[in-house]
Amino acid sequence: MSIWTKIKLYAEKKEQEAWMQKHHCDQKCPKCNTWQGNCNGWSEVIRNDPTPMNDKTKCGKCNQWTTWFDFGMGFTVADDITGEPLK
Repeated sequence: MSIWTKIKLYAEKKEQEAWMQKHHCDQKCPKCNTWQGNCNGWSEVIRNDPTPMNDKTKCGKCNQWTTWFDFGMGFTVADDITGEPLK
């Protein structure tokens, strides 16, 4: 592993630690596989869309939309069409 890769991984770890200290949770974009703590969070959030149990989020890195099933204290990725949780 090169020194630059080690530096990059160290910086990403520190970014995520700071994010967790502030927000106490982190989600990973299923489209680009990036933790939101490493790209300054969701760029947009639409609550209760397409149903009251779903939220749509736009990734801060890849700018793609994802629908999440909100079941209280946690989130799971939902199918973009039906809003039902993916299996």
